[in-house]
Amino acid sequence: MRKGVVYAVDGTDLSARRAGDGAEMWTLPFASDDHPLDAPVAESGSVWAALDERGDQGVVAVDVRSGSVAWPYAPGAEGGWRLAAAGNRVFALQSGTLTAMPVF
Repeated sequence: MRKGVVYAVDGTDLSARRAGDGAEMWTLPFASDDHPLDAPVAESGSVWAALDERGDQGVVAVDVRSGSVAWPYAPGAEGGWRLAAAGNRVFALQSGTLTAMPVF
């Protein structure tokens, strides 16, 4: 949750809901039948989520206001993603490689 909004992956969709009443703000369907395992992370004006459990489809940055994809990141490796956010960065760990992503 960030600024009164809960971001969650439900099946293969990323959604934003108001914490107070649960009203849907937006939903972004993923083009995958493989469910991601980790919760999305939000930092600044973006929310980041893994696109699949295997990790080969990468992660995506989504604009928190509109729910539109701002930037996909798919380095071509396999392995699950672990995401964390702090200090105006999102940190993505996959197969022993840590990448610090800028946020907007």
